[in-house]
Amino acid sequence: MSVSLWTGTVLRLGACCRTALRLLTRRGTDRIDYHELQQTILDRLLARRGYDAGMLRYVGTGCEAMGEAEKNVLVHFGLHRDSYLIDVGCGAGRLGTALAGFLKGGYLGLDILDPVLRYAEDRCRAAGCPPTWRFRHISSGRIPEHDATVDMVCFFSVFTHILHQDCFDYLKEAKRVLRTGGKIVFSFLEYGAHWDVFLDSFTFRGPGQLTVFFHGDDIRTWSEHLGLRVEAILTGPDIRLDSESHGEPGLSGGPSQIVPLGQSLAVLALD
Repeated sequence: MSVSLWTGTVLRLGACCRTALRLLTRRGTDRIDYHELQQTILDRLLARRGYDAGMLRYVGTGCEAMGEAEKNVLVHFGLHRDSYLIDVGCGAGRLGTALAGFLKGGYLGLDILDPVLRYAEDRCRAAGCPPTWRFRHISSGRIPEHDATVDMVCFFSVFTHILHQDCFDYLKEAKRVLRTGGKIVFSFLEYGAHWDVFLDSFTFRGPGQLTVFFHGDDIRTWSEHLGLRVEAILTGPDIRLDSESHGEPGLSGGPSQIVPLGQSLAVLALD
């Protein structure tokens, strides 16, 4: 996806922080109600575009191409056919459908919206995913899996829409479920590379997304306190993957590749 298309999606679906803070204040809690924010976006999309088009637009434009880009990133950084992957914020199955013919080990797709989760499961089943794949609703930052059982945890377009404290909580949970040698892969928005998106977020009004930005140094600080190693921090919107691949031979796109992810990327490892 080009940065202009991705930016347009943010502007159409996104909202400035005031919307989220109004929800927080109204409920009288110290947590943003992400479910209500996302449900508002989904309801508007379904009303405007119909069921299938609305579900697919919920995860942004270029769903199929973006799923392939995410798959390429994961394979490059060590996802194998027999790996166990947890896809946090799986949405409408963007990544899952791209992996359906590849990943035979294990897959757990997690999302906060039940209708989206059911849609993702239907799409992945139709794409031929293994019958052992699972899809679970989550309502908090806890990942429903046992300690030290997972090879990789990914968060695509998740940390772009939740508070820093909740990002850190998710990273703690991801570390808990990882086996030694496992990796956490997530996309994020950083001020330098996505400054136009940051400025444009001030102009949007109405219910919708909370759009969050941070620096690579934030990731390094979190990793240090979590006991994780920073394997890579790559600046988007187009990610350059070097010739050294940790994944399946022949599946990482050649000696080097440019992946149009639309965001920056971080990879953390549990040694």
